[in-house]
Amino acid sequence: MFARRAFALSLSVAFHGVLALIFASRAWNSAPAGEGVGEPSLTVVSLFDSPVEPSKPQPEAMQPPVRSEAASQAQAMTQFTPLPVSEDASQAVAFALVEASGLGQALVRDASAVAAGVPAANTQPTSQVVFASSAPSDEGKAARAEEAYGAEVHRWIERRKSYPANLAGRKLEGTVTVEFQIDRHGKLSGPVRIVTSSGEGALDRLAQQQIQAATPFPRPPASSTWKRRTFTIPMTYRSRA
Repeated sequence: MFARRAFALSLSVAFHGVLALIFASRAWNSAPAGEGVGEPSLTVVSLFDSPVEPSKPQPEAMQPPVRSEAASQAQAMTQFTPLPVSEDASQAVAFALVEASGLGQALVRDASAVAAGVPAANTQPTSQVVFASSAPSDEGKAARAEEAYGAEVHRWIERRKSYPANLAGRKLEGTVTVEFQIDRHGKLSGPVRIVTSSGEGALDRLAQQQIQAATPFPRPPASSTWKRRTFTIPMTYRSRA
């Protein structure tokens, strides 16, 4: 830009110089004869039509700020377009099998239905939860212990039952069903009651006497929770041929 203005200024100076010389030559030739030749009159012509203003520095073009590579990567990571999710994919049922060591497998139902508090519909379990234990439950142990104790009391009475010779000689036979209670110490609690008579008073009284004579009975198991237990036992008397 500055070089162009300097070149234009040089052309203007040269052009005005040529014009000045032409005008001076014409004035010199047109002077009347006999007149002394004086100094030629020169017309001063301004070489500049208008004062030349110094060129102003042009403002430099604003360069965009240089962004670091890290900032560019951060912006690229934050600018993303979410992918469309189909309705089928959003309603898919997620199943997972959770395996506990030695205890089996458990089925985990639809996660979305569990989070919403609604049971998953039309879901068939693919596995069953099976809890196996090698040791029996406490209730099973207690039940078997009570059963074993009842059998022990019955054997205890049978070993102490006898059939007197005087009754056998009279051919008195029959079955007497008696009922009685045993406390936690294996002792009788209350009287021995006849539930079913044998039809022979002597046999009925004999059965009552032998139950009373069998006390104390074996102590109940430690797992027993009762204070008194009722026993109903048949006692049969037969003569041997």
